[in-house]
Amino acid sequence: MSRLADTRDNRTSAARRDAWLEHVPSASTYDAVALAKDTEEAVRSESSAKLHEAMRADYLSFCGRVGVDPKDVSASTSAHVANFYKFRTKNFKLGLSTSKHISAQMSLYFKELGCSGLWSTGKVGEKDVYVNGNPNYSDDVAKCKRAHKAALAAQGRVPVPIEAMEYGHMCAYYDYFIKDQDDVSPGRLCQFAAMMVAAFNMLRFDEVTKIL
Repeated sequence: MSRLADTRDNRTSAARRDAWLEHVPSASTYDAVALAKDTEEAVRSESSAKLHEAMRADYLSFCGRVGVDPKDVSASTSAHVANFYKFRTKNFKLGLSTSKHISAQMSLYFKELGCSGLWSTGKVGEKDVYVNGNPNYSDDVAKCKRAHKAALAAQGRVPVPIEAMEYGHMCAYYDYFIKDQDDVSPGRLCQFAAMMVAAFNMLRFDEVTKIL
């Protein structure tokens, strides 16, 4: 009788432990980048995948319109991406969901071009310019996103971010949520009262410890 008889799957424990290797491609067919991309795509729903594909096509159309090589990553690429945000959201008229779709696709697009990490540019000597990182993680894009949120906030479509512990924001909170309002919710009044108490306590603490 074989020593594997009556064992699970008729395999030794060592064979079962290494069974996962059967799913690994051989060295001749292994493509790390392509495999990672397939894995990333697999987690998306079909509708999400179509949306990402459409957003990529929109970026390529934008590059074709303005005469920019979409695969050429230079010091001005971050500005191109920021402009794409602006125009693709119809000058900030569309909501934040569109911005999120743009961000997701731009991150993936430049990642596939070998760009990852925070964006940075600089000069070596007087003329040579180097670039590093993903243009989607640049200051240009971050400023564009903030401008988008500000435009939507002005339309009352997104809440205004308020940091309760900063003194100057108490006035902004009052002007935005309480001033000239006919009906202020108890929750808003409680939040404002809590900010006043917190500010008073912080001022007293500063006086005692002579921080200021």
